[in-house]
Amino acid sequence: MQNWPQSTMRTYTWLFLVSCFPLQGTAEVLFGQISSPGYPASYPPNRTMTWTISVPEGRRIKLQFTHFDVGDGNEHCEDYVKVIDVGQPLATVCGHLRAATDDIPEPLQFISFSNVLTLIFASQPVQSRHYRGFRAVYAALAHDECANRKTPCAHYCHSHPEGYFCSCAHGYVLGRDNASCEESETVINCGLPDDIDNGYISYLSHSNSTTYGATIQYHCVKPYYELPSPGKGIYSCSAYGEWVNSQAGTKLPTCAPVCGVSVDLSGTGRIFGGNKTKDGMFPWQVFFENPRGGGALISDEWVLTAAQVVEEEEDPTMYAGIRDLINDKRLTNQLVAKKVFVHDKWKRGVPDPRTDYDNDIALIKLESKVALSDKVSPICLPGPGPEYTLEEGKIGYISGWGRTETRYKGHRILNMAWISVVKMADCQKEKPEIGVSRQYVFSSNMICAGGRGKDSCEGDVGGSFVVRDPHNDTLYFAAGIVSWGPKCGTVGLYTNVRNYLDWIKKTMMENKDT
Repeated sequence: MQNWPQSTMRTYTWLFLVSCFPLQGTAEVLFGQISSPGYPASYPPNRTMTWTISVPEGRRIKLQFTHFDVGDGNEHCEDYVKVIDVGQPLATVCGHLRAATDDIPEPLQFISFSNVLTLIFASQPVQSRHYRGFRAVYAALAHDECANRKTPCAHYCHSHPEGYFCSCAHGYVLGRDNASCEESETVINCGLPDDIDNGYISYLSHSNSTTYGATIQYHCVKPYYELPSPGKGIYSCSAYGEWVNSQAGTKLPTCAPVCGVSVDLSGTGRIFGGNKTKDGMFPWQVFFENPRGGGALISDEWVLTAAQVVEEEEDPTMYAGIRDLINDKRLTNQLVAKKVFVHDKWKRGVPDPRTDYDNDIALIKLESKVALSDKVSPICLPGPGPEYTLEEGKIGYISGWGRTETRYKGHRILNMAWISVVKMADCQKEKPEIGVSRQYVFSSNMICAGGRGKDSCEGDVGGSFVVRDPHNDTLYFAAGIVSWGPKCGTVGLYTNVRNYLDWIKKTMMENKDT
């Protein structure tokens, strides 16, 4: 290997291996060209090809890659070209050889120790983006005809025993004089970049250029969305007319909703007899009209609620961004359900009085994504780690339009309360309004919380019991779902969301594109 240019060194991954390979063809020639299957179009996946170059005994081989775009250049080299010198590897190479329009890059080249070189090309079965492959020129070395040429080559000169010939960098074609290089007729232009939902584009290049080498950056509308995609959202116009990110390839970034953000949650308000909320205090809150209940946005297209709220209603009437049921309803977002998913272990159709509320959880996929704002944004889900387990004494917040001491049919203003987690025994020993305590099911899928007159009640079912995130005290997560209770104003039972993370994620993933 000789003349490795500093400017392209970082774009390749090298793996030095020793192994033997069968040969698919051998030809003893003085010079020639080799290209990957389909070049200059993208090479197909799951393809392996082998070339063996043989020149007369006593001569060596100079192999030059004038264009190279094989795989993404990571350390594993799933797609690769292997160069072997009589059974001994010179290199395994992948990545991209920079192509330029103003300054022409030096070619990637190798010089053999013998008169035989073998090239092996392999592509993986599945590819995330298209790669153009390679073009290589080889010649038997005797003396350097290029050094004494009368007519210089504009880009690359290739010497062989009978003379030399010229070639051009990617994006150029050889002129009629077989020495000059002219830009190809088609100017490399990536065109206007695609828009992304809830985001916008800034041009980092002069005059908002969209031609080769231009760069753009995607941004998300803050503070409601964030860009978790790698590569900081920066894309460049490649030599193949595509906007490419160094890590994500041609895949567009996605603006993800920011979850768990609220204005200050404070005070000692109570739903049962409680205090009114402020605008934006519970932006994830969803109002269900019939039956009257609550829910919570957990993304911009999914609502989390209790199974009992939707078990008999496949098309519930829901509103987001609502606080005052009379004055806000006409100004807020009405949500349309696309499909309702009730947990398969929830017992449907149980006559009143129901005594088994185990697995009281449901998801609703919305017909379209809701626009996020200071009044509408999702609550986070708990993490899988032990720090999200709720211990006795842990404080959280509940909210709803349900029954209070003074308003039996519910309140028009969204009310809130802070409550603490208590022992399950406190819920079991509380005398219920209907029946006796031992008739009711108490399971590990439930959280007991409340006391001191702070409690949820009828009309609050399906709303979330939210707790500060253990890793970020400015965010909140849905620890529980208002489910049932022995008696309003005492303690209540909440579906333990953490126990259903797998079901939630599985349901959302399987119905992502439906």
